[in-house]
Amino acid sequence: MEEIQLAKVLFPETVCLDVESFEDKQAMFDYLSDRFLKANVITSKEKYIEALYEREQLGSTYMGNHIALPHGKSDTVVQPGICFCRCKQSFTYQSSDEIGQVKLIFMLAIPQGQPAENYLQTLAALARLLMHEKFIEALYQIQDYQGLTTLISEYQM
Repeated sequence: MEEIQLAKVLFPETVCLDVESFEDKQAMFDYLSDRFLKANVITSKEKYIEALYEREQLGSTYMGNHIALPHGKSDTVVQPGICFCRCKQSFTYQSSDEIGQVKLIFMLAIPQGQPAENYLQTLAALARLLMHEKFIEALYQIQDYQGLTTLISEYQM
């Protein structure tokens, strides 16, 4: 089975670089959901945020190393999407029973009807990239959407 190409589900509207820090997870969910709405990835911000919180109840989306990987599966998602956000300063991210400081966020929007294996493949592909220290370091250096998609494509080869 062919690996999901992560760069194909990123859009210029869903790449947010050097954003001021968020007050909390709620503010981050609100901001990034707006980006999905602008990119036509979702049709309802409220329903998508509900899906994010439903997923949060299942277990932590804090990955350590200043990284969060929130994701939601909902019928409001009309096409798969990834939102990447790099914050200027870290903020406190509480997910399930874990609390950590976060500066990098990869938020995933998954259509409700998408097979579970596609969803899991996307998460696994992203997790594999995040195992590379050089990839994480490069996330702090990229300047724009093109830089991010190029970086991801290089590491996904």
